[in-house]
Amino acid sequence: MHPFLLIPLLTLICSCVVASGTVARDADYRPNHVVAWVMACTGLWSVLDIACSLQTDAGAALRIVRLLGFAYLPLAPLALELLARLGLIDAVVWGRTRRFLWAGVAVVAVAHATTPFFIDAVRPAPSGWRYHFGPAFWPGLLLAIGGCAATAVRLMSASDADSDRNLRPLGVILWLPMAVASLTDVALPALELDGPHLGAASIVFTAGLLWLGVFSAGSRDPASGTLARQLLDELPDGVAILRIDGTLRSANARLARILGRGLDGLIGRPASAWLGDDEGTRLREVREMSVDGPFGPRPVAVWESLILDRQDVPIGRVLVVRDQGAVMKLREQLVTAGQLSALGDLAAGIAHEVNNPLAFVLANLNELRRESEALGKLDAASPARALAETAPRIDACIASLGRVVGFVAEVRSFAHQGTGAPILFQVNELVASALRLAAPRLRDQHVVSFEPGELPELRCAPQELKHALLSLLLAVGQEGRERGHIHVRTGATDDGVFVEVETDAPLGERTAFDGAELLLAPGRGAGASLLIPGHMVRRQGGNLRAEPTATGGARVRIDLRDRPAEALA
Repeated sequence: MHPFLLIPLLTLICSCVVASGTVARDADYRPNHVVAWVMACTGLWSVLDIACSLQTDAGAALRIVRLLGFAYLPLAPLALELLARLGLIDAVVWGRTRRFLWAGVAVVAVAHATTPFFIDAVRPAPSGWRYHFGPAFWPGLLLAIGGCAATAVRLMSASDADSDRNLRPLGVILWLPMAVASLTDVALPALELDGPHLGAASIVFTAGLLWLGVFSAGSRDPASGTLARQLLDELPDGVAILRIDGTLRSANARLARILGRGLDGLIGRPASAWLGDDEGTRLREVREMSVDGPFGPRPVAVWESLILDRQDVPIGRVLVVRDQGAVMKLREQLVTAGQLSALGDLAAGIAHEVNNPLAFVLANLNELRRESEALGKLDAASPARALAETAPRIDACIASLGRVVGFVAEVRSFAHQGTGAPILFQVNELVASALRLAAPRLRDQHVVSFEPGELPELRCAPQELKHALLSLLLAVGQEGRERGHIHVRTGATDDGVFVEVETDAPLGERTAFDGAELLLAPGRGAGASLLIPGHMVRRQGGNLRAEPTATGGARVRIDLRDRPAEALA
């Protein structure tokens, strides 16, 4: 075995060590994967050099040598991919041109392996075989060297603002393997001079080892670390890692969902492109703003801070983006709740003022009813007997006023805050009371039915639970676009009771089911969302769930468990 054969053998071993060590050092650092693929190409280059040197037949050696195109031609797109992963070229532009460049490399590599236009013959040499290049070899060589040279120039011109570390030494080192490979693998065979092939070895022992020792670690990379990536993906907020110049270095999946864009379309772009305000990325305090989401403007809260290395030198910035959609809805509901509270106080005052006159009128009507009965006992010829015929009309007036008095009593009871202390109460009575209060709003649009079940008394705060039931009924009733049927039923469970409200009326277009919450269109008045009744039910130790029905309506179920008094206090 010729001593020159040890060079590709050592190169193969070293390329495997560099590739595996680079990925193992920081598997989440995306440029490390590109360097690993470069080492794979040099490993293939070394294997083909070894196989060619061991051949005794010129034809077999020629077929192996022609396969070298699959080893050195991919180095050009891989070098440009490294620049994109480092953020030194526009990731969007590279993403558009990547497939065409790789397609060109594949076509050239196949032609390199199957035609004599690149390597047309091999000749015996003391160290193995010497290549004879065809006319198409030189354009292919320029393709590979051109991509690597462009990478070296860009790395040498990189500033600390362009990247997360000083990459200029790597750019300088890259010229060495290009010079060595051009000399030993191209120039010497072209001049028919014998010598070792050091192209693959120069890449591995210079640029490969330098990357493994200096640049593969994520110590200065603000987005490095597999554990950090897993933690970021578990957060409910969007998190972006920015470079000093404000371009996106990395982000978690939640940020992509908030913005409605893929991560590939965000990385490498300035944060101002999706925040819409560059100053929003430079604040040291929480700021509320709107970003363009998948369904229009989306309210978010943004917070930003610097990332410092061990020498307190800024190396990047972290940007936290919190989706404020639920918060804004809750704010709207709190405003509505405040308005309802004021309206409840006003209704209580009105009910109190109306109650006394109603009682006076009702008392007088009852007196008239008694007098009409007395007149009915007079002689038939008496003119006063005719007044007795007004008795049915008086009865109708008394019945109508009775309904008004009952409704006023319900309003006064509803407006009363109560003590909030849990007591044993019959849930059917609360549902019936809520239905009576909601009847004036529901009877014009819906047919309401109530199917009470056999329920045990439940320990609860009656007033708060009645508020929740009324809000639920109004929410479901107001959202329906067409006249329909609302069916309310109650029943017992193993550990409590349930209340189910179902409507078959199609709901509004803006109605959405989000998990266990039925979110209805805001701004529709009382009960436009189930957030507040859901909160009231949970305070009672229960649960509120909503689901769509086959008719396009909704089914909302409240499950209440009987709990000790101290658990609800």
